Amino acid sequence: MSFVLKGLVLFSFLISTSQVFATFLPESDLLQAQAAVGPAQFSEAEFNQVIERLQKLYGPEVATFGGKLSIKGDWRAEKLNAAASQLFGNWNVVITGGLARRPELTLDGFTLILCHELGHHLGGFAFGKAQNPLAGSWAASEGQSDYYATQ
Repeated sequence: MSFVLKGLVLFSFLISTSQVFATFLPESDLLQAQAAVGPAQFSEAEFNQVIERLQKLYGPEVATFGGKLSIKGDWRAEKLNAAASQLFGNWNVVITGGLARRPELTLDGFTLILCHELGHHLGGFAFGKAQNPLAGSWAASEGQSDYYATQ
């Protein structure tokens, strides 16, 4: 195998193993439409406003640690989940509209979920067990993320 091909194989392996996720709920195929029993308690505009506000508030703090924060929401997505990940200095938080549109979820609850995901990045010790030992453990544990979110 040539040097270039070996390098590409190694690079692909490192990319696939270096991203670690911390998620709000275990992976599920449950869709919001299957589980919802009423209208959302807040609008898509409010959903986006909370995301923008947290991006502005926490972006500078993440930058002090050398990261670049990206909080993304997809109002139209059906899945019920939120997740935090880090890859090459990008500190990501993603939340789906399927979760946000649940009739039980208030705007405060939605904000708390986003703060919990930010807590995986900023909550500090104790760190959760890495899903992949080569990626290291960057994510604060679930309990630590809850504590961070409620502060």
